[in-house]
Amino acid sequence: MPAKEDMQFRTQSHVQAPNGAQANTETPTRPQADSASASRPASPPAPEPHRDVIALDDVTLRYPAGDGEVVALAGFDLRVAEGERVAIVGPSGCGKSTLLSLTAGLLAPQAGVVTVRGQVALMPQRDLLVPWRSALRNAALALEAQGVPAREATERARPLFERFGLSGFEGSRTWQLSGGMRQRVAFLRTMLTGRPVLALDEPFGALDAITRGEMHEWLEVALAGEPRTLLLVTHDIEEALTLADRVVLMTPRPGRAAGELAVDRPAGSTRAEWTTSAEFSMLKAAALETLR
Repeated sequence: MPAKEDMQFRTQSHVQAPNGAQANTETPTRPQADSASASRPASPPAPEPHRDVIALDDVTLRYPAGDGEVVALAGFDLRVAEGERVAIVGPSGCGKSTLLSLTAGLLAPQAGVVTVRGQVALMPQRDLLVPWRSALRNAALALEAQGVPAREATERARPLFERFGLSGFEGSRTWQLSGGMRQRVAFLRTMLTGRPVLALDEPFGALDAITRGEMHEWLEVALAGEPRTLLLVTHDIEEALTLADRVVLMTPRPGRAAGELAVDRPAGSTRAEWTTSAEFSMLKAAALETLR
């Protein structure tokens, strides 16, 4: 599901964001030129700083529960740069899915600031394909939801089926597709939104180990052809170390960042080569130690 574009901005004066969360608007100020500086030749513009697409600053979120409340996240900080792939790993109930909902603009924190530059496409844990539509028309739903006529949406989705390994299954119903194929259709639908940020919530958690490994390889190829900023939530450390540039490890509830690992996978290495390497084993051991 898409979030509001530039959902919150870091600003000097506070305003109310469309989703009710606190937001800011920033207007750059320009120093007034004096007579001496006016005669100097213009300096070349400074290079733009590395741009964070997602920023969570000291975020706390609570849910009502019975007569009390559950603190899902407490003082959580996160940065995701443009084009980066970040995986969030932690135990069940630590606030991983809550984190994605905040990023997608579905929730607002009670404390802290969530800043998202650009629009977010959220792919939930379940594929949410509708059984009365074909695979092709399920994928086209993303465009139809944006107001694209059904016929045009279908024709725009059709050429991507071959690239996503679904050629020949355009007319298949959901019950005729394997679990991996259903996830490909769901991912294709997410990509068709055109959003620059993908938020994936345990997209392969329901698949068996063999199919999950195949989907990891497939997703890497898909993202190579359609680059996006990726925020992936998973409970699978191997999945995180395979798909991400950086892995953020979370504590049990209330969720906080317990540490992070930089993943320097050798260019051109296959999944099998990477997951059996000494470096991969060291990273996995470090992650397990942090999560213990």
